[in-house]
Amino acid sequence: MAEPDTSAIRYFVLGPVQVRDASGTLNTVNAEKPRLLLAELLLRPNVWVGNDELIEALWAEPPATARGSLKTYVHQLRRLSTREGEESPIQSRHGGYRLVVAPGELDTGAFTDLVHAGCAAINDGDRAAGVRTLRAALRLWRGDPMRETAGTGGFAEVEELRETRAHAQETLAEALIADGRPDEAADEIRKLTAANGLRESAWELLITALRAAGRPAEAVAAYGEARRELADELGIDPGQRLRALYADLLADDDPAPKATSTPAPPQEALDSALPRDVPKSAATNPAQRWLTLPFAARAGTVAVVVALIVAGVVAVTRPAAPPPDRAAEVPPELRLDAIAPKRPVPTYPAGTSENPKLLFGLGPEAPAASREPLFYQAPIGMLTTWYDDPDDLPRFESWRRDLLPKHYAAGTALHLLVAPTFDEGEPVDTPRGPGCGQAYQMSPRFLDDMRRLATSFAGAENGPPLYVSMFNGMEKVACTTHGYDKDPATTNYYLALKDRYLQVRQIFHRYAPNARVALNWDGWQTDGSTPESTARREAMVDQFSDVMTVSDFQSFNAFQDEDNAEDVDRMVGRLSRYGPVMVSNFGPDKDGTGARARSDLERVFAPRQISKLTAQGLFAWSFWDHEYVDVTPETYTLARDVVNRYGLR
Repeated sequence: MAEPDTSAIRYFVLGPVQVRDASGTLNTVNAEKPRLLLAELLLRPNVWVGNDELIEALWAEPPATARGSLKTYVHQLRRLSTREGEESPIQSRHGGYRLVVAPGELDTGAFTDLVHAGCAAINDGDRAAGVRTLRAALRLWRGDPMRETAGTGGFAEVEELRETRAHAQETLAEALIADGRPDEAADEIRKLTAANGLRESAWELLITALRAAGRPAEAVAAYGEARRELADELGIDPGQRLRALYADLLADDDPAPKATSTPAPPQEALDSALPRDVPKSAATNPAQRWLTLPFAARAGTVAVVVALIVAGVVAVTRPAAPPPDRAAEVPPELRLDAIAPKRPVPTYPAGTSENPKLLFGLGPEAPAASREPLFYQAPIGMLTTWYDDPDDLPRFESWRRDLLPKHYAAGTALHLLVAPTFDEGEPVDTPRGPGCGQAYQMSPRFLDDMRRLATSFAGAENGPPLYVSMFNGMEKVACTTHGYDKDPATTNYYLALKDRYLQVRQIFHRYAPNARVALNWDGWQTDGSTPESTARREAMVDQFSDVMTVSDFQSFNAFQDEDNAEDVDRMVGRLSRYGPVMVSNFGPDKDGTGARARSDLERVFAPRQISKLTAQGLFAWSFWDHEYVDVTPETYTLARDVVNRYGLR
């Protein structure tokens, strides 16, 4: 593959905001307001942006002359960006403007395309071409775009670009290490640790590169830097993978550690440090890799290292390496824990026929649910809040000051059911190609909204958990419902949704230390009246097995007006292969009699059945809304008795 050609780039925002004229000269936009305006339009190319939004981006406190000034700045930019014989690329209509950009004319688009191409080349085995292409992509960054565009509304877009750049740097470093060039990898990844000292996957790569280059003292020093950064900024210790690498470094000089009086950890603790086994078939799609390629331990070389610190002395225990067949079942592209460690679900006393227990929740909004009779008449240990509208974010942020800390202090867990479905689905561009589905989940704004949501609901790492069920009934968000391989647009959308899920999971792990994150399914996913429909729905779960394997727990709804008890039985059995399971939303369609809710509760919570379900991994059950519990006195009494009998106190 030849060196990628970037000569067609006309607009630059990955650094100083510049425009290339017809002669090839780069003209820097120095005036503040025109620069901010151009950056705002370029961060959303070919999209109409309203006057009010542009004014808000340019002025913290807009003057009375703002609309007139906006027109002046647009006129100045048109003179700068219009080439002889062309119409102005800045178009106007009543209420807004857009900047028309052709493919290859914008550095951010060229950058993203090159990252895709570089990762694809590496996946296809052409490492040399991948390295060249990724380096060409990274050379397009000439500075920090946020420094140039500060004050605009493009924060989410810039953050997404930064994240893509970080993945490109990590992927490049991995390729260089695999190619026997660890010194080059260390130089490359140093740029990332300098810019983002809280990114543990980057520190893991740096330490691995320095160790492979025969520079162990520098590798140990790098671990110390990482530890200080995490302690100073977040008040936390390095994660399990980083600690394991450090233990390996210490063990390099002492291949036969001296015995100590500290007992070795139990075998089950060592086993739990290994990635979960996943189906071999789940690793066959190389397209799954481009946003999931940060450092992970390589198959066949996995070594579990447990460091025990006792009285200031580190004792290292090395269990035997896993058998080759086990390592082979965990291919690198599915070891997504490198993005953020998998967080254990608190252990609940489940699985005994004598006394099965569950964490019970109540929704649909924490403040209202905490005032309902069931909350104070039975051991409800979790409050569920639905998120389906960005307009609710300011209200949630206000809860952070008082309401949510009080619930956490009282030992109450919180649960977010993220259900952003605003339309029936439409053609939408995705990083995977043209797709069709809900547009909001693919928008740059979505990641910014998830950061706000995570920050609002954050609690202490060692406090009550925050459970997050993502993409409520996520098999419905594409245009072709319940089908993954029906057409390219559907497949592209679902592949992009996986990428989004991994990004959201990372955001919650970073901004909410107590968060556990899961995909959310509808309970009828494994139901069907014919073998064909059953197989199709089963296949949908299989298609997401890679990301479900690294989810912190599993989540599904049970709110049909048919047989939810059967759905619960099947879904718990199916999803428990990937981890503990929560019924995130129980609320059969309200018919005024409560008959369906009573039938479901009686069957699910029959002693033998609930013992079976908890033994399989069911750990939590959330009621959708008090009105589905309180539809009749008999229904409420049954629900209250179920929670009192099986609820954790």
